[in-house]
Amino acid sequence: MRNSKQLELSRRSFVKTTAAAAAGLAMPAVVSSSVLASSGEINIMMWSDYLPESFVKGFTDKTGIKLNFTGIGSNEEIINKLKATNGEGFDIVSPTVNRNLLWAELGLLQPFEMSRVPLEKVNPAMALGETHWNFGGKGVFWLPHIWGTEGIAWRTDAFTPAGEFPSYYDVWDEANAGKTMGRGHSMLLGLGLGLEGRGELEPGSMWAAYETPEKMDEVWSKVVEVAIAKKGNIKLIWNDA
Repeated sequence: MRNSKQLELSRRSFVKTTAAAAAGLAMPAVVSSSVLASSGEINIMMWSDYLPESFVKGFTDKTGIKLNFTGIGSNEEIINKLKATNGEGFDIVSPTVNRNLLWAELGLLQPFEMSRVPLEKVNPAMALGETHWNFGGKGVFWLPHIWGTEGIAWRTDAFTPAGEFPSYYDVWDEANAGKTMGRGHSMLLGLGLGLEGRGELEPGSMWAAYETPEKMDEVWSKVVEVAIAKKGNIKLIWNDA
């Protein structure tokens, strides 16, 4: 039976000196420290489908470290679990990148030791932790693990876009009324990007909305106003695939 006190100290040391809870990154350069190796395990809380078995097996085969995985389905679930334990119990968690302002006030995370994290092969645009997740100049609290996008799929036999590809606005356009569906919050984000493309919102408004509550209210009030006016054009709104 493993010494539970020693294991807890090892985890605390790892969290304090290397990562502590943010962004679901599993790089060997970070996790193969002697402190972590003494426990041989990492507790990760991440989106349910973000750690496929092939990744987990490859990581363990390469490092000898076991991943203890707790799946979650929302950003709120991550926060509630960590608040309940005051941040204890998990070494790494995976909040969505645009939730940085919310996490900055919670005091539940600790920064990564960036000298041990190789980012030379990462697109700088995807490593936003250096700016948006640097809380109070204390260091980087977030690292990229899996990149995603809000995409559009369409039937080529039933729809021909005006350009090479459809625009986000096409989903809401009267010309396609009753023929489109999507996930609610993705469709709203897409509508905002579509309004940017049409000049009805300033370029960059959807990202700038996360800067302050006032900016969020200003930008999203416009998006919601248009969405309500055009909701009759949408055939189906779903919350999972």
